[in-house]
Amino acid sequence: MKVFDIKEQHKIITIAILLVISLLLVYYFHFILKIDVIFTHLFYMPIVLAGLWWSRKGIAVAVFLGTVLLISHVISPIATSIWADAMRASMFVLVGMIVAALNQKILQLLDELRSYSELLEYRVEERTNEIRNLIDSIGDPTIVVDISNFEILLANKAARGFNDDRYPVEKPLHCYQLNHQRDSQCEMPDEPCPLEKVISTKAPQRVIHIHHDREGNESFVDIVVTPIFDKNGEVIQIIESSRDITKAKLTEKTLRETSDYLNKLIDYTNAPFIVWNPNLMITRVNHAFEQLTGYTSNELIDKKLNMLFPDSSMQEIFNEINRTLNGEHWELVEIPILRKDGTIRLILWNSANLYDEDDKTVSAIIAQGIDITERKEAEESLKKYTEELTKINEELKSLDKMKDEFLSNVSHELKTPLVSIEGFSEVIRNETLGVLNEGQKKAIDTVLRNANRLERLINSVLYLSISQSGKMKYIFKPVQIADVIDYSVLDMLPQAKNHGLVIKKEVTDNLPLIQADVDKLMQVMINLIGNAIKFTLSGEIKVSAYEDKNDLHIVVSDTGIGMSQELIGNLFKRFYQGDASTKRKYGGTGLGLYISKLIVEAHNGKIWAESEKGVGTTIHVTLPKYQS
Repeated sequence: MKVFDIKEQHKIITIAILLVISLLLVYYFHFILKIDVIFTHLFYMPIVLAGLWWSRKGIAVAVFLGTVLLISHVISPIATSIWADAMRASMFVLVGMIVAALNQKILQLLDELRSYSELLEYRVEERTNEIRNLIDSIGDPTIVVDISNFEILLANKAARGFNDDRYPVEKPLHCYQLNHQRDSQCEMPDEPCPLEKVISTKAPQRVIHIHHDREGNESFVDIVVTPIFDKNGEVIQIIESSRDITKAKLTEKTLRETSDYLNKLIDYTNAPFIVWNPNLMITRVNHAFEQLTGYTSNELIDKKLNMLFPDSSMQEIFNEINRTLNGEHWELVEIPILRKDGTIRLILWNSANLYDEDDKTVSAIIAQGIDITERKEAEESLKKYTEELTKINEELKSLDKMKDEFLSNVSHELKTPLVSIEGFSEVIRNETLGVLNEGQKKAIDTVLRNANRLERLINSVLYLSISQSGKMKYIFKPVQIADVIDYSVLDMLPQAKNHGLVIKKEVTDNLPLIQADVDKLMQVMINLIGNAIKFTLSGEIKVSAYEDKNDLHIVVSDTGIGMSQELIGNLFKRFYQGDASTKRKYGGTGLGLYISKLIVEAHNGKIWAESEKGVGTTIHVTLPKYQS
C-alpha cells in the first residue's frame, strides 16, 4: 500500500504535465517577460507528488526543476542575482529529500499499521469464531436482537434450527418471525413481550412465554432476556436465551393432577391413613384418621407419635415402629390407638416405606389401618361362647355315653323277658299245652309278631349303642352273597305273605365271593326287604344281585308308595322318617336304613336310593369283591 496509490501511467502523465507547465512558466517569465521567477513555489507540487509516489526517485524531479531554474537564469537576459534562484533550486532538492524521507517513514508506518490491522482482524475473526462456536454450542436457542427494529443480529445453531423456507437465511430475520411465525411485530396484551420489558426496565428478565412452531402449535418457553448497553447506558441490543419447557409443563400438570387425585384418594378413603418420618413426627393424616382419633389434622401434624398410644402398650408398639425404621414393613399388625377422649380402639395396620435416592435410607413410613375393635370384641365373645359350647358338648357327650350305657343295659334287660315271651308263645302256638281255637291262634300270632317287632327294635337300639361306643366288632370271612339273599328272603316270606306281596329273586349264578360279616349283612338285607314290604300296598318286591366291575351290586326294589326327591337326601339319617307326625300311617324308629348305612360302610361299600312318588323305591348296595 502506497500514499495516493493510483496507477503508474497516471502518475507519469501527471508529473510530465506538471513539468511541462513549469518549463513553460520559466520560459515565459525569463525569456519573454525577462523578469525574476517569483512563482517558483508552484514547482513544489510536482516535487511533493513525485516524492510521495516514487520516494527517493522523486528527488530527481526536484533536481531537474532546480537545474532548469538555474540554467534559465544564466541564459536569460535578466539582471538579477543568481544566488536567489540557486537558493530556490536548493530548496527544491531539500523539499524532495524531506518528502522522500517522510514517504519512507509513512510507508513504514503504513506497513506496520497494515500488519497490526491484519493481526487485529485475525484476532477479531478468531475471537468472533470462538464466540460464535461457544454460542452455537449452547443447546438452548440464543439470539441477539436489535431493539430498533427487533432484527436478529446473531443466532446460534439451536435458534437457526427453527427457521424454514418462509424466511430464507440471506434475508433479515426478526424475532417475531422466528418465535411466533408472524410477519409483523407482536401485539399480545395477555402475553407481554419480554423484550419490551427489558427495554422499559433496563434490567434482565426471566419469564415463561408462549412461542409458536411452524404448524402454529403453542409451546411453553422459559426465556432469559439480558440487555446490552451503549456508552450512554441506553439499551441497544438484547440477548435472548430460551428453553422449551412444554414437556416439563405437561409433566408438571400430570403430576399435579396425579397428586391431587392421590390426595383426594387418601383424604376420602374410609381407612385411617398416617405418615411419619424417621424422627417419629407425624407428617400426614387423612379424614378417616381424624375420625378415628378425635383429633384434627392441625392437632396431629408435627407432633410425636407417642401421643397416639396408651402407656400400657407403649414399649411394645415402639418395638414394632423400630422395625419399620430398619426397612421392614407391617403386615396385619395389631396396634391400639388412644383417642382424644381417652378411649382405645384396636387397629389392624399395614405399612410401606419410602426411601431416599440411595434406596436404603428410610425417609417416611406410610401406614393404613382397619378398625377391628368390634370384630375383636366379637371374636372374644365367640371364643367365650365356643368355650361354653365345648363345655356343654363335653357334658352332652357324657350324657350321651350315659344314654348309650343305659340303652345297652335296658336292651339286655328287655331281651331277657322277651326270650321267655317268644319261647312260651311258640309252645302255645304249637299246641303243646293244649288245642287252640282260631281266636286263640290269631291272638298268639299277634303276640309273636309284636314280639319279633320288639326284638328287632331292641337289636337296632343295641346295635346303635354299641356302634357309637366304638365297641362294635365285625367277623369278616368270605361269603357267597346268594346265600345271604336266600336266608334273608326266607325269613321275610311270612311277613310278605301277610301283606299279600310276592318276593322275587334275580341273582346271577356263580357270583364271586365278598368279605363280609354274615349276621350284619343279613341285618342289612332284612332291613331293606322289611322297609320294602312296609311301604308296598300291592305288587311285588324284587331282590337282585349281579357283578359290577370290581363290586357286587345288590338291588332291592318295590312297587310301593315311593317318595319325593326332597326326602331322599335325608333317608339314611338317624331317626329320620318321611312322616314324623304322631298320626303317621307307617310305624318304625327311623333306625333301619341308618344302621344299614353304617354296616355297608363298615364293609367298604356304598348305599343309595332312587325313588319316585307313587311308583316305588329302589335301594342300591355295592360291596367290593373278595381279594384272596
